[in-house]
Amino acid sequence: MQKQVIRLTSKEIEEIKSKNKIVGSGSEATLYKVGPNVYKFYNDKDPIIKIDNKVLDEDGVNILCYKKLRENTKINDNRILNYKDSDGVILAKEEAIIKAIETGSKVRLSYLPNNIIYEDNKAIGCVYPYYKNTLGVYSAAYLPERIKLMVCKDLISKVSELLDNNVYPLDLDKRSVSNPISKAESDVLLEYGFNIGTHIVDLDGASTLYTESYSHNKTSVVLYSLTSMVLEILTKIKLYEDKLSDDDFMFNGNDYSYYKEYVNKHIDEMVKYGIPENLALKYYEYGKLEMTDIKRLIRSVEKKHR
Repeated sequence: MQKQVIRLTSKEIEEIKSKNKIVGSGSEATLYKVGPNVYKFYNDKDPIIKIDNKVLDEDGVNILCYKKLRENTKINDNRILNYKDSDGVILAKEEAIIKAIETGSKVRLSYLPNNIIYEDNKAIGCVYPYYKNTLGVYSAAYLPERIKLMVCKDLISKVSELLDNNVYPLDLDKRSVSNPISKAESDVLLEYGFNIGTHIVDLDGASTLYTESYSHNKTSVVLYSLTSMVLEILTKIKLYEDKLSDDDFMFNGNDYSYYKEYVNKHIDEMVKYGIPENLALKYYEYGKLEMTDIKRLIRSVEKKHR
């Protein structure tokens, strides 16, 4: 899709919303199918604050004080900056899209938003291509082995490229650490039909973090989701199937000990499927694998099912 700025009047926006089908909605935005594209309109009618005096942390993340920002700007309580951890906060929507545009020239395998929708000189959304014939990525678990491996390799390549460019899809798997037994959702779509592959979506705003330099913590968040996703697709093991009590769900820093009760019983199944035992145990201990380990896991499974 050619990079451009789309300027719409309020009348044109209302016409788009009235004449086009809603293909997605959430607390942050509503998506409409417009021809071959998806127009993503943020639900917040005043979502943009242009921050000229940025304060960046060690990861290049904007950590401008939320309270100070509110004191100097007329904004609602339901705002665009959310504190996450010591890394800083998620970028404001317009900043995230601008960062995506800057990064987009380096990213070839995924579509980063580069068409910003403006109304009265305010960025109110962005444009994505519309992906036809898609399902949730976990549907790939029921495909033949060769296809499952192809899907996982495609996803791994796309996530690797994003991480190499300091783009962190934090909602790759939307199940949270505090409630991993909740229904699986994902910002990864499985395309089926003549072309089979994956699409990582929502690479803007609150669902993705763009930083100036490498972030170890955010990489870990992404790998945590990617590892579980690949394991579940390959083995059909439901890593979150055991419903534990609140006491069993205690989580302390990077201690993934709560995995023990429901991952330990699956170690033998993983090994039988072709996953190296040391990698299964490593996942059991840390809740994730490094990217090099995930790629080694794929090679081992390929060899097993050749």
